[in-house]
Amino acid sequence: MDSSDVRRGSRVRYSTTVMVNGQAVKVNNQYTLEEGEPSVFDSELGGQERAVAAPTKQYVKQEKQAKVSKPRVFSSEHKAKLAQNKQVAAIHDGLQKRRHNWLHAHMHTLAPWIPAKELRKLQQGPDTSAPAADERLEFQP
Repeated sequence: MDSSDVRRGSRVRYSTTVMVNGQAVKVNNQYTLEEGEPSVFDSELGGQERAVAAPTKQYVKQEKQAKVSKPRVFSSEHKAKLAQNKQVAAIHDGLQKRRHNWLHAHMHTLAPWIPAKELRKLQQGPDTSAPAADERLEFQP
């Protein structure tokens, strides 16, 4: 077999390392702090100019038109639920006033167990718009 019979590949081989001061250094790591690392895009282009793609669509911001809202129509079930909620809120407010009045009347007895913040609220005086506390609450055994 002659050396002329051996087929050589067509691919050109480049060395990935270079010798710097007796040390093998990768070619990719041969950059300076001023120039920075080489760009992947630049190395793949082989010195050609980079073409910047133009945007494909131009978007124009349109002003939103004001929505015309229609009056909301409630079903009879929903109206009944709203009325019930309003009644419960009124009862709750009345009970809160009665509770305040009862606690104010018994403040001297309950003071050791009531937080200071609540005591300050109770010292403002009874709420005159609330009905008086039940007799059952006044004279518990």
